Amino acid sequence: MIPYFQIVSFEIGPLTVYVWGLAVALGFLLATAIARARIERRGLSGEAVTSLAVWIIIGSVIGARLVHAAAYQPEIYLADPWEIFRVWNGGLSSTGGFLGGTAAAFLFFRRRLLPLPSYADAVITAFPWGWAVGRLGCFLTHLHPGLRSDFFLAVRFPDGPRLDMGLIEILNALGMAVVIALTRRWFRRDGQAVMIGIAWYSIVRFLTDFLRADDLPMSDIRYSGLTPAQYAMVLLFVVAVIIFLRSRKRPAVSYVP
Repeated sequence: MIPYFQIVSFEIGPLTVYVWGLAVALGFLLATAIARARIERRGLSGEAVTSLAVWIIIGSVIGARLVHAAAYQPEIYLADPWEIFRVWNGGLSSTGGFLGGTAAAFLFFRRRLLPLPSYADAVITAFPWGWAVGRLGCFLTHLHPGLRSDFFLAVRFPDGPRLDMGLIEILNALGMAVVIALTRRWFRRDGQAVMIGIAWYSIVRFLTDFLRADDLPMSDIRYSGLTPAQYAMVLLFVVAVIIFLRSRKRPAVSYVP
């Protein structure tokens, strides 16, 4: 069992560095670097990937805040609508961030008239590595406790051993990276890597959300027994199926994404 520790911030001279924010920033940088390297190997624009990353960051923050406000604590924002702009008070949904970042990416490609499936395959292969690093910040700060458990990967929280959802998300991301790596040799059409990645993440995230704590004041709200993220994962899986069906209509290619 993992001993409990919490690293929220540390000092560098006069500066206070917050671990969660640092991990998210490093995750974005890592994913951008990997995606850029992959897309340049295909002879496409690496600069476009860097610009895309900026759009995704902005879209992720907006989506994360809006979904949190609408699905998790609507009463706070209805009482004080200006609270939605006070991001420093906390309140970001990772699912909303994923959806917002995806929407921003679609807008980016529509403006730049770039081949979305080709770039999307490069991004999805980089995503789990950046996601794992970002979720490391959640694990080090223990922001998302799970159910009580004696599992060997549980953490000895002050109120007793529990699963840590940050760690579970890291394992999910690494599993997604491995699955994409193992199936890359089978990809023959643009968009198929995206389908594999989204299908894996939506299924595993749906199942692991049942492991979230339900006995704490900070526990995620449930609607008919499911978290908002689980409803989003059902829709995301449908998207994966649509991407698969559309990818079958594209001509086969000889590259490995």
